[in-house]
Amino acid sequence: MAKPNAQIVYTTCSIAFEENEYVVSKVLKLLGKDVVEIERQ
Repeated sequence: MAKPNAQIVYTTCSIAFEENEYVVSKVLKLLGKDVVEIERQ
């Protein structure tokens, strides 16, 4: 797992919902966490 205050980046080469938003939402739900949007630079 990541160190405290670290960022985790999940990336795929697919635009499929099942490989992207669905996976992230399931993991966050299991961990009791929320999505935090970051500003692109």
